[in-house]
Amino acid sequence: MKFQGWKKAAAGALVCSLGWSALDASLGADGFDGWNAGEGTSLVLSTDEAESGELNNEIEEVNENETDDASDDASVALADGIGGDFNAFAEETAALRAELAALREETAALKVDFEAAKAKEAEPAPKKADPNAPFNLKFSGRAIADVSLTSADAEFNDFYGETSNTWRLRDVCLTMRGSGYGNLEYIFCLAVAEKVKIYDFYLRCNDTRYFGDVRIGQFHVESGIDSMTILYDTPYAVCDEDAQIFRLGRRFGIGSTRHTADERVRLFTGAFIPKSFNTEPYGTFDDNPGLVLNARLSGTPIYEEGEDGLLNELMHLGGSYYWVAPGADDSTQRFRTRGLGGSFSAPYFLDGTISLADRSYSVSEIETAWQHKGFATTADAFLKSVEDGGNAYGATVGSRWMLTPGCAWGYSKDMGRFSSPKIAEDARFVNTKDRVVAGNWGAWELLGKWSWTEANSLRESAGATYGTVNRLTTGFNWYWNEKTMWTLNWERAFIDARRGGEAVDATHDTLILQAAVKF
Repeated sequence: MKFQGWKKAAAGALVCSLGWSALDASLGADGFDGWNAGEGTSLVLSTDEAESGELNNEIEEVNENETDDASDDASVALADGIGGDFNAFAEETAALRAELAALREETAALKVDFEAAKAKEAEPAPKKADPNAPFNLKFSGRAIADVSLTSADAEFNDFYGETSNTWRLRDVCLTMRGSGYGNLEYIFCLAVAEKVKIYDFYLRCNDTRYFGDVRIGQFHVESGIDSMTILYDTPYAVCDEDAQIFRLGRRFGIGSTRHTADERVRLFTGAFIPKSFNTEPYGTFDDNPGLVLNARLSGTPIYEEGEDGLLNELMHLGGSYYWVAPGADDSTQRFRTRGLGGSFSAPYFLDGTISLADRSYSVSEIETAWQHKGFATTADAFLKSVEDGGNAYGATVGSRWMLTPGCAWGYSKDMGRFSSPKIAEDARFVNTKDRVVAGNWGAWELLGKWSWTEANSLRESAGATYGTVNRLTTGFNWYWNEKTMWTLNWERAFIDARRGGEAVDATHDTLILQAAVKF
């Protein structure tokens, strides 16, 4: 029994010895101090049960702290990740909210436009005239009034006499236009300002087989684009009597207007006689001319319209010619020109009467115009040649600039000239459609023109005034809408003239305010 107990004690000592040697070899002197275990060790070998339990508790506490630190690090990393994702989500949400707000605004604007379009569609459509009806009639007209202030130097007053300021109702005309039987039109225009005078009065048959549009009645002999525009619209003061030495008035005749298929080229030919519906020839420019032959060719090599209906680009080229034969041996023709004021109290700068005495005369003209949106310029040059009686010359260059966006002059392919300006609805000072006054500032236009007239080589006649006149005109137009315009023009005329043995080198200034209303 004792031997067996000794064997057990020896075996236990051997096991402890081997365990100590293994631990000492694996941990070393630095990693193992007495019976204490190193970090991460979950087992402590000790012969003292109390000491071993206490050390094991400390090891478990250390391991728990390390686990808590690792958990804290993982929690921080997770929080950082979640925070970054939340910020990105918040930014994306803000962007979506802004986009949603913009879509709401756009939807509201589209709704307003839709309601306006729907209301417009609900309006009753205007009745269109039946072109095949036997009779259709439309009334229109215009009224023009102005006040002019004049000033001249002493040389002018000594030669021509003093001028006076004037105010007058210059022109009131009523026009009746009708159509019927498919291709017939008729116009009757009557002036009633100071005395009753017939302007245009003719019957027109459109689209005839060989002669195009045919007119018969009283209407204008055609010349340059500047004069044709002034006759029917008013880019400058309507009393601009620039070169009446080169222009004829309305006469009784027959004319044909033909266009190419695309209406880019226009040809007018006409023949007129001296008879008139008035008691005297219009403007007393001539007395008893026997026959007037007239032709005018014009074209638009460039013509581009925008989506808004305004001209983006226009190039106009043309020329005209008319020949006047005397009706009797005592036939005469009067040449004259005066300033912008055009009042009957103002003198003519050049004035004289040419005795034709079986001599004819002719006027040749070339013309050009260019327009780019709101800016337009025109130019005309004239040559008047009297058979065995000398020549007269003239030229005009003018420019206009519509300062208000969305506004520009139109162009009449039917007449080969500029037509009334188009004024955008959101720019009109007086909007008759919406019954709004002073809702906007209207359309504003700057303008300027230079003109030159020279009549020095015409045959001398007693009491006639010959010479050269240069005129500079500038100012602006104010359009309340397409039918109402105010024109303020200032002109300076430089006159170098002679009458018999007397000569003058003078200047003359005119400031004119003119109102024109169409109805």
